[in-house]
This record gives sequence, C-alpha cells and structure tokens, in this order.
Amino acid sequence: MAVDRITKYIVQRNQAGRWFWHEIAGNGEVVGTSGQSFASKADAIRACANAKLRAAEAPVEVRDPNAAMTELIRQLAAARVVQRKQPSVLDYMFLGQMQAQRR
Repeated sequence: MAVDRITKYIVQRNQAGRWFWHEIAGNGEVVGTSGQSFASKADAIRACANAKLRAAEAPVEVRDPNAAMTELIRQLAAARVVQRKQPSVLDYMFLGQMQAQRR
C-alpha cells in the first residue's frame, strides 16, 4: 500500500469529551493516531506536536528477511563454496562447521 505524504494532523474531541489526534495522509487515509485520549485540548495538541518532532528525528530501520540469506551467500562465495544464488542444505552444514571451527 503506497501512502502519500502526510498532509495534516487533526485534533478532535470524542463523544466522551476526551481529546485525541490523527495523522492523515495525502490520500485521506489515517496513518497514525495518538493511541490514547487526553483530558484537555492543549494536552492533545502538545502530544501531537511532540509526535511530529519525534517522527522527524526517528531513524529509519529497514528489516529485510532476505538479508541473512544474502550474507550467507556472500560468506559461502568468499569461502569459494558456492557460485550460485541459493545455497543448498550442504552449504548450510558446511558454513555451520566453518563457524564452529572458528570458535
């Protein structure tokens, strides 16, 4: 799902009289919420502003499930064990033996 850039934050009151905020993408989709409600509008606005600041400073972490496989292939190629893209079960066994010998 592609989400357009964030275009606005909305601070509003619910039926119980509590305040919360939403982060809205350019396509109108809600992509973030306060996750809790606040007793005052000022507290909700302050929390929203803090979330905006923290989001701008937050590092981007990339989690790639293929990264471990890529590293394994690199290690096997460096050991001249494999010259193909996908290692076999024997390659895993060989790498395990190599790592055990290094310990």
